Amino acid sequence: MSDRVIETALELEDMDDVCVVEGNLTFSGSEISAISLPRLVRVDGGLAVDSVSLLTFSLPALETVGPTYIDGAVALTSIELPALVEVLPLPDFIGDFWVQNCPAITSVNVTSLKVVHGGFLIDAPALTSLAAPRLETTGDQLTIINTVDMEAVSLDALRSVADRLVIFANARLSYLAMPVLASVGGNITIGNNPELADCDGALIQGVGDCP
Repeated sequence: MSDRVIETALELEDMDDVCVVEGNLTFSGSEISAISLPRLVRVDGGLAVDSVSLLTFSLPALETVGPTYIDGAVALTSIELPALVEVLPLPDFIGDFWVQNCPAITSVNVTSLKVVHGGFLIDAPALTSLAAPRLETTGDQLTIINTVDMEAVSLDALRSVADRLVIFANARLSYLAMPVLASVGGNITIGNNPELADCDGALIQGVGDCP
């Protein structure tokens, strides 16, 4: 596989016409403030984003990718992956989708995402919008923690979580919907969400903060 590491504006420009990355794709460094690659459809390896100067990140045509870690992009405000359908595993990697240590992120858009073969973790204090209406299953944990201003989480298509489900320390969360959730392989933790007053879903009602 051929890996690509993007650290400069010139390297990003060279990606404009790329449709497939056969290896890992990494965005790093401190030079790039905006990423938009409208032709990229597939990344066969993993995706890593840790650029400290990056403000916006958009891969509008990306449909499949390996384990994805957006970690330490301290200025990043938005993640746009509207065509992403599946996060795939690699040998020795279960196929996580993680967003963490990104204190400025306000929105995560994965509106087409159906399957995450590993864990789905969002730890983003500034988050106000999480769009994952088609997410059906995760192969490990599903965790949403430490948001300050997000008022609602609706995962209307979620059917199964292979390991634990954690909705914790979301200060303004008042509505949580998982209406078709039928299976959680580990523990369900719904706690320290002081404004949570409305939970939609037989498996979560009466658990922790859920009335």
